[in-house]
Amino acid sequence: MKQIFQYKKIIFSFFGIYFLLNSGIVAQTYTAFSDSESLWKIISYDYNIQPSFIGELYYYKLVNSDTIIQGHTYKKVYKKTDMLSGNIVNYPWYFYAAIRQDTGQRKVFCYLPMHGMDELLYDFSLTLNDTLPNSIINPGSSVEVIDSVDSILGSDGFYRRSYHFSPGNCHSDSKLIEGVGGNWGLFEEFGCPTSGYTALQCYSLSSTPILDFGDCSFPLSSTELAPNTDDDKIRAINGMDNFSIESSVPIVQININTIQGVIVKTIMLNYSSEIYFYTLDLSKFYSGLYIIEIIHKTSISKLKIINNN
Repeated sequence: MKQIFQYKKIIFSFFGIYFLLNSGIVAQTYTAFSDSESLWKIISYDYNIQPSFIGELYYYKLVNSDTIIQGHTYKKVYKKTDMLSGNIVNYPWYFYAAIRQDTGQRKVFCYLPMHGMDELLYDFSLTLNDTLPNSIINPGSSVEVIDSVDSILGSDGFYRRSYHFSPGNCHSDSKLIEGVGGNWGLFEEFGCPTSGYTALQCYSLSSTPILDFGDCSFPLSSTELAPNTDDDKIRAINGMDNFSIESSVPIVQININTIQGVIVKTIMLNYSSEIYFYTLDLSKFYSGLYIIEIIHKTSISKLKIINNN
């Protein structure tokens, strides 16, 4: 009888552990976003042309460089676009956003210059049957419920918790992944787009592919551009809020920054065109001092202007 009791005890213990593991009661270590250099490769598909048409191929790079914005300390994130509307463009890297984390609450926040505020990006404290909160990736246009919680193993040997959305949305395989973002992107909005969708191709950490969803080839260029040795010029038109930019080499992008270095607007120009002149309209901007970044294919110049509108 004693031996039978011991067998029953072992069997009960086995099924008890199995139940705990599969019910999610046993805690899994939280995997936060890494402070090391991280890369995301994303493709957007344009339904307006055809489902397989690549509207944009682009990358995000998180660098281990702190920046303070509105009292919060963030990590900088740069963006680079290599293909736009089916055409190879090879735009240079530019500062796109900033990320900070609250690892205790398992939440990630971001600062997007076009929004000008600290906002929730991801909430990884979710459990089964929780509703996805309003955030950058889900601004309230749809109600998404977590229907399963699982893990995904990266090539670094770490398991990252993944959260699957309930059936009924347009992407039945959409997942949030700890320390990575979504399997559709990083800052991209989740939803049911009528014109297309985005897909994460690869997540890389310190030049090592961690999660490969299709293609882990990345550009080798640095996020830092060399100072432009040619003379870029900017002058006010009629002394008001329009400015003329002139350069001896083609201009591919213009960033308008506050004096604190925060980008308030990015202007992407046609990469394949030879654009040497551009008229900058600051009539909708506050009066004050701005830093204008004039970006070329391999170099950059920074000029200060005073806007008097």
